[in-house]
Parts: sequence; structure tokens; C-alpha cells
Amino acid sequence: MKRKIRIYKASLILLLLIMFAHTNQAQELISLEEAIEIALVNYIAVDRDELLINKYELLAEAGKPQEATQLYLSGEEFNFRSQRGIHSINVQQNFNLPNVSNAYKNYYGKNAELGKAKLELTKLELIREVKLAYYELVYAKENQKLQNASFKIYEDFLSLTTQRFNSGETGILPQMASKTELTKANLERNRANERYVIALSLFNSWLQDDTNYDAIGKLDHSHVSQKLEHPETAHLLFFESKKDLAMSSIAMKETQFSPQLNTGFKLQTIRDFFPLFGYQIGVNMPLFRGAMKKQVEASRLEVEIIEADKQLQSQKINRNLTELEYQIEHQQRIIESIREDLLPIVNEQVALTHKAFLAGETSYLNYVDGLKEVKAANKELLNEMYTLKLLVTEREYWTGH
Repeated sequence: MKRKIRIYKASLILLLLIMFAHTNQAQELISLEEAIEIALVNYIAVDRDELLINKYELLAEAGKPQEATQLYLSGEEFNFRSQRGIHSINVQQNFNLPNVSNAYKNYYGKNAELGKAKLELTKLELIREVKLAYYELVYAKENQKLQNASFKIYEDFLSLTTQRFNSGETGILPQMASKTELTKANLERNRANERYVIALSLFNSWLQDDTNYDAIGKLDHSHVSQKLEHPETAHLLFFESKKDLAMSSIAMKETQFSPQLNTGFKLQTIRDFFPLFGYQIGVNMPLFRGAMKKQVEASRLEVEIIEADKQLQSQKINRNLTELEYQIEHQQRIIESIREDLLPIVNEQVALTHKAFLAGETSYLNYVDGLKEVKAANKELLNEMYTLKLLVTEREYWTGH
């Protein structure tokens, strides 16, 4: 059973290495800004929102279409025996007043404005996802470098302990310890390679391009923007557009109270007299308004509901940004502490321990502990910088900056 497990693990590692080798072929390095630009061009949701905007812009140009023209035959004072009477070919058309078409044009125009606000939100969400995928990929690459460097150090350590063991300077324990640490380093390196393969695949899935891309750059905190005021973000502008649409729907529903001009033309024949002409003109008045008034009242309530939702969203954004500002400042202090305080100490310590180990003044265990501390400090720094990027990305999503 154990042998099967070892074979399975070896096969999995081999598969990951093959995937890793394949993903490194023909990869074009791009910056974050280039990645965002490619994703915006290829993202189907952006095309969907633009089509929706075009749809309502066309409807806004049309306004409310006139009602269908009625064509019909009629007869008056008709006697089936003599087939005499008044026979007519009739054309009837109802006309809306100008304010009706204007209300519909405004309503469709507000739908187009809401579509534009939705498009901005779609872009913001896509940019956030691309940034997260990009930083995950950069983190995976930096982690690869860290694990490869650690592996190389333990390789050199194994070579040194093997040489000393063969020369009789030390026993077998230092060599066995170095082999153990090298095996652990190799496992960490394989995990880093696996994470890179997954991150690279996810990153390219957001770009949806025929070319395979890889991220360029490093994780750092030198470009973190300063604290911003909380502006009228795209999230709130979306609610404002919804409110404008609801208000325009009130005006559109109120057009049901407007009268219609009723017109008609008749081409008639009476006995042997042809052609004779007739006409009709009148007004269609909405007499029963109770249901229509309730619809208008409901639309006014919808405006108040949207305004309340906007206020709730504003409060949520303010809470999120306040917390994010604190977390970002805290994260920056942690990074500075690691860089300025922790790393210099552990690097100096491992350098002194290395010299002492070569001189036979300290045991291999002290040297191994020193190597672990250096690796842990560098990994902690990498993790904290990655976390900072995630926090900044979230802040940029809510502020739009």
C-alpha cells in the first residue's frame, strides 16, 4: 500500500512538472495595465452591457410608437333585400399628445443611463478579478524563487556535510539532517510549482485571449496610494441611475391620464352615389383612473426604496473603506518592521552561524535553525506584501481609484 502511495505521489509530481514545463513555453510577459486592457476587450459581459445601452438608445430615439391604424368596412341603414344603404371603407387613427412620446423617450434614455452605470460596475468587477489573479500569479512566481533559493542552500549544505562525513570530520547525523531538510525543501518547491501552474491558468482564463500571458513585476508596497476621501463611487452612481429611471417611470405612467385624439376618414357610397366622404374626430378620455393612480403611487414608493438602498450602500462602503484603511496602514507597518528589523537580524545571524559552523565552533543544528529563520522571515515578508496588494485592490474596487 505504501509503495502504491509513493508511486502515486511520484506520478503527480511528474505531471505537475510536465504542466509547468508546458506553461513556460511561449509565455508573453505583460504588465497589470496591459492585462486589464486585454480583459476589457475580451470580456463578454462588457459586450452585453454595451448592447443593452445601444438597445435603449434606439428606443429613446423612437419614443412611444403610434397605435395601429384601423381599416374596416361598415354599413348603415342596410337592407338585405334591396342591399341598399350606406356602405363605407373606414380608416381610423388615434394620436398621442407630444408629452406622451417625450415621456417614453426620457424613460428609455434613463434605461440607457442605467446601462452605462451597470457597464462601469461590470468593468470595476472585472478589473478587481484581473488584479487578484495577477497578484496571485506574481506571488506564485516570487514563492517559486524563494523555494528554489532555499532548495539550492540545502543542496550546498548537503554537499558540505557529505564532504565532511567522507573526510571523517563529522558523524553521519549532520548529513542525515541536511538530507531531511533538502527533502522538505523539494516538497515545498513542488508545491510552489503547482501553485504557479494553477495561478497562471486562472490568470489567462480571465484574459480570454489566444495568446498565453505571464505576469511581469514583483510584489512591493512602494506604489500604495495614500488615503482617499470617499467619493460618489460607481456603486452609488448605479443606485442614482436606478432612482432616475424610477422617477422617469412615474412620468411615463402619468401619460395614461392624457387624452388621445381620435380621428377617422370614410369613403362612402349611398345607392348610386359614389364617392361620398365622411369623417370623425373626437377624444379618448381615461374615465376610470383608480388603478392607474395606484400604479403611479407605487412608482413613487419605488423611488423612496431605491434612495434607502443607496443610503445603505453608502454606509456599507464607508464601513468597508474605514476598515480597509486601517488594515492597509497596519499591513505597511508590519512590512516595514520585517524589512528593517527582522530580516537584517536573521541574515546576520545565519551568516555568523555559517562561519562558526565552517570553523567547527557551533553545531549543524544551530546552522539549520538559522536557515529556517531566514526562510521563514522571507516567506512572511512575501505573504504580508501579498496581503497588502489584496487589501489595496479591495479599496480600489470600492473607491474606483
